Amino acid sequence: MSLDGLLARAAPCSARLLLTGGDQELLVQAASQLAGAGLARVQVIGSGGATPETHPRLEAVATLLRARAPERVRDAIHALDLAADPLRFALGLLALGDADCVVAGPGISIAELVEATVWTLGKPDGEGFRFAGWLALGDGRLVGFADCVDSAPLDAASRERLARSMEGLQAAVSSAPARVALLPGFRGEDNVLIFPDGAAGALALGIARRLAGASQLGPLLLGGRGVVSGVAPDGDLEELVGTAAATVLAAGRAGN
Repeated sequence: MSLDGLLARAAPCSARLLLTGGDQELLVQAASQLAGAGLARVQVIGSGGATPETHPRLEAVATLLRARAPERVRDAIHALDLAADPLRFALGLLALGDADCVVAGPGISIAELVEATVWTLGKPDGEGFRFAGWLALGDGRLVGFADCVDSAPLDAASRERLARSMEGLQAAVSSAPARVALLPGFRGEDNVLIFPDGAAGALALGIARRLAGASQLGPLLLGGRGVVSGVAPDGDLEELVGTAAATVLAAGRAGN
């Protein structure tokens, strides 16, 4: 996949992006590549960048965690220890308005990302989180997938709402008009695939990624109060950079 087009579209966005979790060296490399492409408002949270323990906003994040879930925090010292976790700290900054989007690198599971997101940003509205992802094909096309993380089946109305959400996201991320297919229906020109449940979407995305030799961008959490993404457990530098660029574009669409 060539990231040039995606990075060029993301570069003018003013969204403040935080990279955290997993391989710190990989995060630093990704931040450097993003900066080189013109994305100036990117920061690594963790040992390779801003260290939560010495950050001036540590106490504010600790206070946030304690207010959100007082039953999980023993005292003020415990709150500071919890806030020093890079993932929770980055999401805390997002909740406090100090950032516009967060990408968690390889090594952070979706379950961990969702748990930390709920703690800092609150529970999603309605039926809970759904997830969007993209396959970046060798010819530069981006094919959108939703729902693409194992979760409960969707009814017809929920699938329609997910399709409408993906229309705007696809246009923002790919710069191409969205052509949505509610599977099992599919036409060759469709570039957004809406699956009946997350298990089917996750399986299809994984198979297509391997067979097509494509890069996976995301998943991006849908339905919450912030713009938050993860990457595949075995995601590489290109997939991390691509996910970061797609997340910045999604944050720009959200008005940041």
